[in-house]
Amino acid sequence: MSRIAFLYLTIDTPNKSIDYLIKKNSNIYIHPKNQIDEKYSKFIINNVIETSWGSYSLVEATINLLKAAINTNDYFILCSGDCFLLRKEIKYEGLSCFDYVKKEGKYYKTSQWWILNKTDALTIINTVNKYKYLQKIKFNGAIDEYYFLSVLMMENKNYTYNNFNYMYKRWFKFAITKHPVIFNKLTKYDIKDIKKVKPFFIRKVLPTFTITEYKTKKDLYVLLIGTESTNLDYFKENNIDLIILTSLEMNKIDKVLLDKCICIYPIIFKFYYLSILDICSTNYLKQWSTVYFINETFDISNINKDSVLTKLPIDSKYNKKIFYKLDDDNYFIKIEKLLDKHID
Repeated sequence: MSRIAFLYLTIDTPNKSIDYLIKKNSNIYIHPKNQIDEKYSKFIINNVIETSWGSYSLVEATINLLKAAINTNDYFILCSGDCFLLRKEIKYEGLSCFDYVKKEGKYYKTSQWWILNKTDALTIINTVNKYKYLQKIKFNGAIDEYYFLSVLMMENKNYTYNNFNYMYKRWFKFAITKHPVIFNKLTKYDIKDIKKVKPFFIRKVLPTFTITEYKTKKDLYVLLIGTESTNLDYFKENNIDLIILTSLEMNKIDKVLLDKCICIYPIIFKFYYLSILDICSTNYLKQWSTVYFINETFDISNINKDSVLTKLPIDSKYNKKIFYKLDDDNYFIKIEKLLDKHID
């Protein structure tokens, strides 16, 4: 049986699902950015370096993980600290695996996350000095998304690989953002979408994440949390379905809201409105009868919701679902109609 190494490139202590891999006596290697829980210290590799997002240091840290695992393993799966294991058994053989995005000139952009066989892992390790010049190139994205497949392609013009997304994630289709959706609860839509891909892991997830299907309620509140957010008691105290949009760090959001939310959309604030349209462009919101988009300054506790709702029109185009945001004057206004071709 092939020996698989799980290479954890992590900021903080890895997600709790790593405990299952440890229980199964899996080969685990961790390169942390910060100090992690003491019980995982024995899995930390010797050569840990300082890293920063999007820089060549992430390539170096990843190669250090490969070096630590190369002698005793046949396959190498790159994992993030915030990914959650979806399968009880992971088996992999054959070609290396990349989630291909596009080709730019002679360089190949992929997801950061890949699976390498031993032959390709050795190629990456043995050509480090040869391809250090890549750190000087300005890519349209992070260098660790370009480095690995590009090197293998330059080393072998006939190189082939499996194009497989083993790390499930969800990005905006149109709005610009630095991070994918952060999951806390999986709805019926999520589970169906994940089954299409058949991945090994899901990322990103909160510490309270669970893979049990969450039964949605009638209404959904999509709440923007930012520097001007003040009274959020309504969302903390009521048993509601909640999705958070934010440009803040997670440690700046009330833990009660983090624990109860279904998911979090990290956004760039100037693309807030486009982000709303992006969310509306999928069938995801059809799981609820009514959806409310609420901005930072709107205080929902100051309105009589029932009386306002009776005045709102119903849009049959969306299966009698209502899509709204709240403007700065505390009125519901209808979101502009989306093109049919943008509805999945």
